[in-house]
Amino acid sequence: MGNTVKRLQDLKTVGLMGGICLLFNAMTGPAIPYTASIFATLGFVIPFLLFSIFAVISAFSVLFIIEAMQAIPGNKYFQGTNIEFATLVNFYFGPTGHAIAQLFLYGAIQSQALQSIVLCAQSFDNMLVDIFRKTCGLSLKSGFVCVDTLGDAISPSPFNGAPLVFSIGLLIVLVLCIPLAASKLDDNISVQIVAFCVTMLVVTEWSIESLFDFSKSRVQPLAFSPAFGVLIGPIILNFACAVWAPSWVNLKKKNINTQRTVWMTMAMAVAIFGVIGLFPALGFDNLRIFKLTDSPANLVSILTDPTNTKLHLALNKVFCYVFVVSTILPSIPMCFIVSESNVSQNFEIVKQNTLVRYAVMFICYALPWILSVPMLTNTSVGSFMNFTSILLTGPANFILPFIIYLRAAEFRKEYNKNRCT
Repeated sequence: MGNTVKRLQDLKTVGLMGGICLLFNAMTGPAIPYTASIFATLGFVIPFLLFSIFAVISAFSVLFIIEAMQAIPGNKYFQGTNIEFATLVNFYFGPTGHAIAQLFLYGAIQSQALQSIVLCAQSFDNMLVDIFRKTCGLSLKSGFVCVDTLGDAISPSPFNGAPLVFSIGLLIVLVLCIPLAASKLDDNISVQIVAFCVTMLVVTEWSIESLFDFSKSRVQPLAFSPAFGVLIGPIILNFACAVWAPSWVNLKKKNINTQRTVWMTMAMAVAIFGVIGLFPALGFDNLRIFKLTDSPANLVSILTDPTNTKLHLALNKVFCYVFVVSTILPSIPMCFIVSESNVSQNFEIVKQNTLVRYAVMFICYALPWILSVPMLTNTSVGSFMNFTSILLTGPANFILPFIIYLRAAEFRKEYNKNRCT
C-alpha cells in the first residue's frame, strides 16, 4: 500500500497552474492566427456568443469525461495512471465502438498536429529569409531550389505555392520536435507553462500593434456573411480539449479541484481569444472573408507582411516567430504523445507484436510529417482546418464525451445494483 501511494505521488505532479496551462495550450494552436477573421466577418456579438457557448460545452465535455473515468471500478480517486480517452471507449463500448472512436480520436489529434507543422514550417522558412536572405527546399520538378522573397498576407510561404518534398523550415521543425516527442507528457509541463506565459506576452504585443491603426468601422456589432460556415472550424478548434482531459487527470495532484481548474481555463480562454480576435480585427484590413470558398485570413502573415508600411515590422516578426516557436511548435509532439498513448494502451496486439508496435509509432510520429507536405507552401491549411474541425475535432471533443458519460452512468448504476445483490 505504501509503495502504491509513493508511486502515485511521484507520478501525479501537475498542480493548478500546470493543469490550466496544459488545457489552455491544448486549445491554443493553429486556429489562433485565424481568430481575427471571425470578428472581422461576423462582428463582435456573434463571436463572443459562440465562444461562450462552446466554452460551456467544452467544460461539460471535460467534466463528463472525468466522471466517466471515476465510474471505472477502483478509479474513484484517479488511482489509475494509464486511463486515456480511448480506454474509456474500450471499457464502456467494446471493440467495435473502440475502433470507431479511435479513428475520430486519431484524426482529431493528428489533424491539429498537421496544421501546426505547416504553420511552423512556413514561419521558419520566412525566418530563414529574414536572417540569411534565403531558404531552400527540394522540388520534384526542379531539384534543390532556393528563394529569397518573404511570404505575405496572400501567400504565407516564401515558395509561393510551389510544390516541394520538404523545405529547410520543415526540417528545422522536425529537429526541434524530436526531443519533446521522446519525453513523457509530465516532463513537458514546464514547457507548457513557459508557452502559456509567452502566449500572454504575444497577445499583449499584437493588441498594442492593433491600436496604431485602430478603427471601429472595421468591426460591426452584428454582421451576417455566407462565409459563416468557414469560420466554425477555428471556433471549434479553439475550444477542443476534451480528448486531452484524461492525460491531465492522470498527472494532476490529488488536492487539485478539477471543476475549478476547468472553469477557470474556459473563462480565460473566452477572454483571451476575444482579445486575440477583436483587437486585430479593429486594427488591420484584409481579415474579412466574403465567400464560403474563402479561407480565413492568417494574422501572422498580415502582421509580418513586408508590403504593409504602417506596421512595426521588425518587432512584429520577433513576436510572431516567438509565438510559433513557443506556443504552436510544442503542441506538435504533445499530439504525437497523446495519440500514441491512446493507441498503444488499448490494443493488446500492439503490446504483444513488435512489428505492430513499430507500425503504430510510424503512424503517430512519422505519418503526420508526410501528410503535411501537400500543404507546405500554399494556403490550403485554412480550408483543411475548417474541414477536419467539423468532421473530426467536433465529434471527438463535443459529442463522444456526452455519449461516454451516459454509458458510464448506466454502467455504474448496474454495477452498484449487482454489488448490493
